[in-house]
Amino acid sequence: MKSVILKIVRGGTFGAAYLFFAFLACLTAAAHAAEPRFCVVPVLNGKPTKADVGDAHRMTYPKHEMPWLPSILFMPFNRGGQWLVDKDRRYSAVQLPFPDSYLDSGRWVEEPGTKRIIATPFWHTRPAILALNQGAPQFEELRIPSNPGMLRFSNPIVFEPTGEVLLTSSAGTIFVVKGAEVAPWPHSALLSNRFSTWREMAYSRELQALVIAEPDGDGRSSRLFVIQDGAVTNLGKFAAAGVRLSDIEGAASSLIIGATKVARIDRHDRGARPAHFSLQPLLAEPIPPISPRLFYSKLHKAHFYFGPAGLAKEDAFTSTADGIWVSIKNFLARSSAANSVAYLKEPIDAQWYRVTREGIIAIPGGTRKGIVWTDFETSKVVDFADLSETFAISGDVLSVFDGATLSIVPETKHQSLGKPKQFAGQTTIGRALFATHSAVFALSKERATKLEAPGLILNDYELIAMKDWPTARVVLVATTRGLVAVDENLGIQVVSSNIEFTAVDNFVAQNPESGDMIMTTKDRIVVVVDTLKHGRDICSRPAD
Repeated sequence: MKSVILKIVRGGTFGAAYLFFAFLACLTAAAHAAEPRFCVVPVLNGKPTKADVGDAHRMTYPKHEMPWLPSILFMPFNRGGQWLVDKDRRYSAVQLPFPDSYLDSGRWVEEPGTKRIIATPFWHTRPAILALNQGAPQFEELRIPSNPGMLRFSNPIVFEPTGEVLLTSSAGTIFVVKGAEVAPWPHSALLSNRFSTWREMAYSRELQALVIAEPDGDGRSSRLFVIQDGAVTNLGKFAAAGVRLSDIEGAASSLIIGATKVARIDRHDRGARPAHFSLQPLLAEPIPPISPRLFYSKLHKAHFYFGPAGLAKEDAFTSTADGIWVSIKNFLARSSAANSVAYLKEPIDAQWYRVTREGIIAIPGGTRKGIVWTDFETSKVVDFADLSETFAISGDVLSVFDGATLSIVPETKHQSLGKPKQFAGQTTIGRALFATHSAVFALSKERATKLEAPGLILNDYELIAMKDWPTARVVLVATTRGLVAVDENLGIQVVSSNIEFTAVDNFVAQNPESGDMIMTTKDRIVVVVDTLKHGRDICSRPAD
């Protein structure tokens, strides 16, 4: 090749030389274009040990993401300690200002005034309330008045009218964070304090008030209180512990959802504060499944409920305090003061409902036949704002909601959806993707288009999972055959790998420091790297 180039140059044929070098440039560009953009790279020290019971997933669970932490922090139960995937893509032990405890996103809040983190670790060397200032080397322990003994503390919440952080203890006391200490919240004295037990709290923007559920003495119900401007309204008894709030936007109402019941709290201002509040039952009788499947659509400002068709009193699940098994039609159920369980004896007909201020309304097109217990557990409602569409999953049916009715997406009508039944794409590629156990569909207002390309032509149950990758602006799809990336134009690229690895077991998370996608296989931790950001040299890293 060198002699050919010299002959062209010496011969004085400048035009020919120009064309030759242009040809070489095209070949080089084509070679680079043919190289995959993404590659799988092994994480050093990423193979599980005996302490991890040979399972890489145990090395990345539980994981924690919090402001001011340099990376995703792993605190594995089996091996213990604090670990992260560092900038060199190495699984490394670290000592960060983090409590020796399980501390997921529900157990900390950011204090509005100071921006510090207020946390209540779930498993700590002893009960504590902790605070982390930006740049501080470690959490500081806040002073608690008197000796609380072995009290545990609830998830902290922000009381929006004042910006104060509130939490309750296992003795029922409501505390407020005040600088370096916590103190009893003055308004808690207005409550009954009849039982020394947990209280559950949530602030409702629609009610403009704090809602508190205080477990009653029978173990199967709670008393509801609403606090606004220092005044307390006792709404009476509701469902057992485990209640949660879900506001109805623009309606001055909030749904309160218990283990087996659903009701609505309404605010009546009447031109004065504190307002008057009332409790209206929606699912007055406990309805199976035991955990009501309610979903909120921001697009339609509506709550959806998936439950048995033709709701009627004789179909309701009724509990017994002594824990006796009771059989009611197709349900076999058990309830006691400690727990409640229920399951289906045989498939039933189910229905999608809208939960409104007027009550529960069956949605036309929302009847589903042959629903089994797991179908209740996997049902979901997902908004796609860019499409102005809301999709609902129930059993093997994918439907689209137009504001009034549910219509089955035609291209999926005869598909066996199976697992994972995942949605992705809205935050990364601006498209709606839906994954069944053997295919990926791109959803639009009119139809669903099955994506077919090398790497996505699959047999039954070969699709494992799908995950948005924000920094790369793609959706990753893991199959038993490998890994592919889907871009905004629905282009599909196979992710390359220089190492042998088993199928992806779990997408962990995007690493905030490097932008890599952290994953686990059965036998190691790996990352997917974007070569546009990090170059191709890292793709040749060997496994350790």
